[in-house]
Amino acid sequence: MPILEPVCEAKVPPSHGDASPAPQTCLVTGSLLPWTGGPLRSTGAFQQALDARLVSFLERRDVPHHALALPQGRLALVTCRRVPGARHFLVPDFRSLEAARRVVESSDLVSCHSFYTFHPPWVHSVCRRNGLPYWIVPHGILDPYVARRNPAVKRLFMTMVGRACLANAAATVFSSRNERDKALQTARIANPVVIPWPVEIPPDFDRDAARSTLRTRLGIPPDADLLLFLGRLHPMKRPLETIRMFAEAMDRRWHMLLVGHPDGVSAEDCRRVAESCGVGGRVHVVPGVDAAAVQGIVQGCDLFISCSWRENFNNAAAECLANGIPILLSPGNDLLADIGPSPAVGALSDDPSAAMASLKDWGSMAAAERLDRGRTGRDWAAANLSFDIFRSRLLALRSQTLSAHG
Repeated sequence: MPILEPVCEAKVPPSHGDASPAPQTCLVTGSLLPWTGGPLRSTGAFQQALDARLVSFLERRDVPHHALALPQGRLALVTCRRVPGARHFLVPDFRSLEAARRVVESSDLVSCHSFYTFHPPWVHSVCRRNGLPYWIVPHGILDPYVARRNPAVKRLFMTMVGRACLANAAATVFSSRNERDKALQTARIANPVVIPWPVEIPPDFDRDAARSTLRTRLGIPPDADLLLFLGRLHPMKRPLETIRMFAEAMDRRWHMLLVGHPDGVSAEDCRRVAESCGVGGRVHVVPGVDAAAVQGIVQGCDLFISCSWRENFNNAAAECLANGIPILLSPGNDLLADIGPSPAVGALSDDPSAAMASLKDWGSMAAAERLDRGRTGRDWAAANLSFDIFRSRLLALRSQTLSAHG
């Protein structure tokens, strides 16, 4: 299986003691709320890897829910009001914006997360005025699919400020090759860089104990096999279609667990579809779960599935690989191409009949074979997705950026 291409060869410069203070990176983001899932985890990984300060733009009502706490002096919250009719566009309170500007201006490098919102043009303006380098980290927002939603607004944004933001960025950081390649269809990007998001690579664990604990919690037979859907309950991720596939393809020893924050699809919607398909007693829905508890759930499952129309990375799939759980991915999962052919990964067709046939094949596979395939996936994740590898790539890119900026 191919290892992802090296991002850059530059080394982090050696410390010169008190005479040369370490670079101070600042992250500028939108809302970081507990239910934002993958972007929250990946942005948190950036903050930790770069030991960065943080500026976060969010609605005033969401301030109590801000989910990435930092010590005093390292966090600036910019309170905003929402623009009517523009779901993601927030207008900041200018008093809190002034405090955020001071944080950015005292930095050596700014990492700006997301796009098509107020804060990337603001970062571009402040950095250009102060001669600071910055990165854009779009988190999938430059996908052509996104550009096709409210296209007139997106074209106006790109014409007025978006193209300049991308053209003047020191780098635009993508989580996968496919995310990068699709973004290049939408915009001209000066320095696209691929750095896959990290996941925790756990030490060896007692899989039998994890399976037993989860089955006891769900009230299902101890010998039941468990198919996992992990992610927001959103139409794009197709939870209801996945339930129908499960009902059609898997025999009675299999149960299905859906874990995720309701976002356009409710837990009751899932239960209603399961009942209508005759699998109500074998489909279990956990509408939300603390991030710390996710790993225990993953380790107790046997197979992960994502039939999503679009996933620029899919943290849940990567986390399952890291825990030795084989994964089934639709073509919309960009991670599929980066992993390459692997015994740990099943590629689901967009054709429903072919996808159900694949799911049935994996469901009828001997448990020992699935375990072997899962170990292969775990080895790949350890070699490509560990936090140490992620941090070394980011620090090398930071070194390159600062050296080039000179």
